[in-house]
Amino acid sequence: MVKNFYIKIETMEWPRFEGDIRLEHPEITEEQTGNTFPCPQTYGLVEYIDKPTDELGTYEYYDMDTPIPPGHPSNTSANNNWQIVWTKKTMTDEEIEKINQTIQQNLEARRQAKANTANTPG
Repeated sequence: MVKNFYIKIETMEWPRFEGDIRLEHPEITEEQTGNTFPCPQTYGLVEYIDKPTDELGTYEYYDMDTPIPPGHPSNTSANNNWQIVWTKKTMTDEEIEKINQTIQQNLEARRQAKANTANTPG
């Protein structure tokens, strides 16, 4: 698991990683990493929160939304960091159809590979 990731506050780009930030801030050395990484003021450290483990319906899933800033009523960070938000979502009919098509294509590819193996002289 990634230890630290960041959000670029001005543009809300995330996840951004230490390497991304070093491209903009070459004064930050490779030795400065993890707890010693000097996060510039234009970025915020995003606190990872595990995905919820409650039951999901057949077509439900959790998606990681844009982190919430320090001071937001839903932010429970004790360290004044940005915080991940997990949102329960339901797949659309189009998403379900695309998955079903992928499954069918994979099954057909397996059948074809098995037929090709059976027809190979050996």
